[in-house]
Amino acid sequence: YEQFRLSKLDDTTFFKEIEQKVEAFFREMEIFQNTLSERNPAYEWSKEFDQQIQSVLKKWNKRRFQIAVMALVKSGKSTLLNSWIGNEYLPSASVAETMRIIRIRHNPKRITGVLYDNKKEVARGVEQVRKYIRELNQSSRQLSKKEKESELLLEVDIAALNQRELSGFQFDILDT
Repeated sequence: YEQFRLSKLDDTTFFKEIEQKVEAFFREMEIFQNTLSERNPAYEWSKEFDQQIQSVLKKWNKRRFQIAVMALVKSGKSTLLNSWIGNEYLPSASVAETMRIIRIRHNPKRITGVLYDNKKEVARGVEQVRKYIRELNQSSRQLSKKEKESELLLEVDIAALNQRELSGFQFDILDT
């Protein structure tokens, strides 16, 4: 427990401290796994343990924070997210607009937002993205449930995260 105790510092130092502690933990797990393998390589659970550690390490290396914004219909989720993005990529209206989950991925190098549907670029720029989403929402009643469940990906520089140190972590916001 003590090894994971964190000091109350600024965000940058806080994230770096977490990163150092987690990476130290993974080094200790590797040493433990190597010790197990050397003592008795026939342990079946040892191989499974190693696979689980490698799986968690792979996820850690992706370093992605994911935040879902959820609220009642017409409560202003898209308006809030547009203010965080710094532009009106997401349509908003007096009727429910968001019919599919939209994953907003922070990419500080992406000056102009790009929208992907099933990993295929479908729109670029504020007007095209908003138009695509609005048209998709209007036609959503004819889509199968599976098509409605697939999410869109909007890759854009989120203005609210500019000048923030994320210590190598990636950042996604889910508009539900």
